[in-house]
Amino acid sequence: MSPLNPNASTPTSSSVDVHESEPLSGSSGPSSSTSNGGLLLGSGHRVDVSANASLVRISNPEGRVELTVRCTADGCVLEFASADLALSAPGKVSLQCEELAVEARRHLALNTEGDWTSHVAGHSTTRVGGRAETHADELELRANRGDALVHANDRVRLVGEQILLNSEHEGLTSSDQLEAFWRSFGL
Repeated sequence: MSPLNPNASTPTSSSVDVHESEPLSGSSGPSSSTSNGGLLLGSGHRVDVSANASLVRISNPEGRVELTVRCTADGCVLEFASADLALSAPGKVSLQCEELAVEARRHLALNTEGDWTSHVAGHSTTRVGGRAETHADELELRANRGDALVHANDRVRLVGEQILLNSEHEGLTSSDQLEAFWRSFGL
């Protein structure tokens, strides 16, 4: 039975010839070929390569596959099954693809110490099952073309020091200005 294909009755991995004095770069010690054709690294991890070299699997010392590299006519596919995965670069990390899906079962956090820019050429939809809040020093919502709509199942509340509707003015900034405004109406 092959470690790469448990249903196969004949071995499908090829042997990799590595001498004890030639450890793979990044391994913690010498490597050696195993009896069933894989490469055993000094860390206890094992590398198996399929007979046609289109599939490479790296297993941890307990035998669980942590990394699979599948090479197809369209390119290589990496599958990670480690407990954790960390990507780190001192510079820029760039992802370019046709579609990108990110799924987190418990929590998703996106943090930056700088600015955040988001550009969507098509439509954007955000659905929240619970409560949604936006906090900022200043907040501007703008519809460049068309309507701006607010729908609520219950009440709509606007709370502010001043609420200006259909006003081009910045508003009244002092209590003296506010008093003068009300006096102009004879109040």
